[in-house]
Amino acid sequence: MALFRDSAGLVPKSRYSMASPRSPYLSLDRDWVHHNLTPALDSDILTMDCLLLTAPESITVAHSIAQAARLSNCLFAVDVVPHNLLDYVDRNEVVRLLAEANLVTVELDTLAQMFGAYSQPSGTRAEAERLYRRLRPHLAQRHWVVIRFGALNIEHSINFSSEGQSWGTDSGPEIRSGGYPSGSAISGFEYESVVTQWKRERDTTAAEHHGR
Repeated sequence: MALFRDSAGLVPKSRYSMASPRSPYLSLDRDWVHHNLTPALDSDILTMDCLLLTAPESITVAHSIAQAARLSNCLFAVDVVPHNLLDYVDRNEVVRLLAEANLVTVELDTLAQMFGAYSQPSGTRAEAERLYRRLRPHLAQRHWVVIRFGALNIEHSINFSSEGQSWGTDSGPEIRSGGYPSGSAISGFEYESVVTQWKRERDTTAAEHHGR
């Protein structure tokens, strides 16, 4: 299962989704992915959640998608959901997929479970920073991480880059005013700056290579 946005399509900022004819909650067919992945790799971002890890026959396909994204220099993101993922998947299997991602999004409670902090986390920025330091050694050298937290785990998020930078986002005002932003709206807001940085770095590297 892969989701991506391609702003160069017929309709600017169109959203596309790609999934096996079988339920993506069950498995992905390797041949189907092979024939449908190429257009996705021309997109700004290719994202995957961890549901694929709950089906053994899909794990290999998940890693093949990650490898294809890396070889195509496509920004590859993994969303660590469902939030009870560790009830069904070994933690090491999750970490192995995260090591292939450039962008990881995860709720604070889920991250706390991954690293043995089973007591309710404090839900603060300081706790997010502490758990990011636990996660960082398991990540690709070039990475960004978005950790969501708050009473609903969506009011706030903090973004970390492999260069040591961090910045926060806040969905709280909309929630406090009675609204409830969609998951795609929150993700889009969080991803926008990361995608911009990725494309800038990619274009700079390409220009330097062309100038040699």
